[in-house]
Amino acid sequence: MTQPEIFGYTGYALLPYAALSQACMAIDLGLRGPQSEKSPAGKCEWLWDRIKTQAKLHPTGAQHSFSVLYAVRTGSKTYIKRKRKDPPIHDPEKPKANFDLYVLSWDASLQKFSENHYPVPQVRSSILKLSGTGSDHVKSAHEVWEESPGRGTSRSMFSALCRSLKDGGDLQSGGPPQLVGMYRTGNAQTFGVVTTAGSFFQGVSFGDHPGDTVEWRDELFRRVNSAGMLLDGARSRPTEGWALGANPPSG
Repeated sequence: MTQPEIFGYTGYALLPYAALSQACMAIDLGLRGPQSEKSPAGKCEWLWDRIKTQAKLHPTGAQHSFSVLYAVRTGSKTYIKRKRKDPPIHDPEKPKANFDLYVLSWDASLQKFSENHYPVPQVRSSILKLSGTGSDHVKSAHEVWEESPGRGTSRSMFSALCRSLKDGGDLQSGGPPQLVGMYRTGNAQTFGVVTTAGSFFQGVSFGDHPGDTVEWRDELFRRVNSAGMLLDGARSRPTEGWALGANPPSG
C-alpha cells in the first residue's frame, strides 16, 4: 500500500478478497474521491459502500458470513512529553498520529450488515477486535500473557496468536502467522515472520533467507533478520507469557 491503511478479512474469503484488491488498487491510483480523503470516517464510508455494492452483485449472493477490518492512521507526530504531570503538548501544524479501526460484518443468516468503530487507545497496546473461528483460542492464549509482566504490549498479543496457531485448537485456522502494521510515520507494511518452522512472508515459506528488504519479527515479536537472529540493539525479551502456559519456541 501507498497509504497508512491496513485491510483484512475473516470468514467467507472470495467476496472480501475481490473487493479489497480492487479498492487497494483504486486507492494507490488516486481514484478515491477528494471528499472521502478528508477524514478516516470518509475513507471508511467509501470502502464500505464499495463492499456493499459488490455484495449485491456477487454471483451467488452473499450467502456466507464475513467481516472486513479496516485500520487507518491520520497524522504522524507524537505528543511532546513534559516533566512531572503536566499535560503533553504538540504543534498544531503537525497533527498527532491517531489510529482507528473499523469493522464491517455481514451476517448471512440475518442478511444484514453491521458496522463498528474502535478508536485505538493512546496509552497502551490492546486487542481491539478478535474475528474469525479462532477468536476464542487467541483470547485464551492472550489471557496467559495478561497474567505476566508482558501484559499490555504488542508482543503479548502477537505471541498469543502464534501460540494459538501452534496449539492447533481451531481446525479452521492454520499455517504460519502473518503480520501487517504501521508506525506513527510512513505507510502500512507487511512484516516477515520467523517461526520454529522457518521464515515466512505473507504466509509463504522463504527457506533461503531472502535478506532484510522487509522487517522481520519472531514469535515473540522481537526484531530479527530473515534467519531469525536478533538484530543489533534488539531486546532479548524474557518469555514471560510462555513460561506461564507452555514451553517457549526455540527459534
